[in-house]
Amino acid sequence: MVIRHLFFIDLFTNDKFEEIGTIRILHKDKHRTGSVIPNQFTRLNDEFISLGMNKEFYSEIINVLGKTRALSVLEELHDISIIGLDNNPYFEINNQGIQDSFFRSSDARYLYEEVLKVYFTLPQNNLKKW
Repeated sequence: MVIRHLFFIDLFTNDKFEEIGTIRILHKDKHRTGSVIPNQFTRLNDEFISLGMNKEFYSEIINVLGKTRALSVLEELHDISIIGLDNNPYFEINNQGIQDSFFRSSDARYLYEEVLKVYFTLPQNNLKKW
């Protein structure tokens, strides 16, 4: 099964172009997320989850937006390294799409487990629960 889920995030502000990087976005039912993701949105609904492609994605989104806004944007994208999977009604850690798409590399599992702590250093009681 082929799962298509790669997206590029770029930001255009004040006539300035900023390339943020690549992010994976999964839909709960579709193998081709691009066929169901809205062309424009301010927040993805619970039927979608995402995970940045690499460490550079998280570094760059913080560099461009600052930590507070970057954290907000990642929450709006339902980035599982930030919000976890505990409260998502459609996905769990053993979901085929997560395993086949997000976690096929050890880097992705590291991102899932460490981004919140490494890049956003929140107090211990705010970290997602395993």
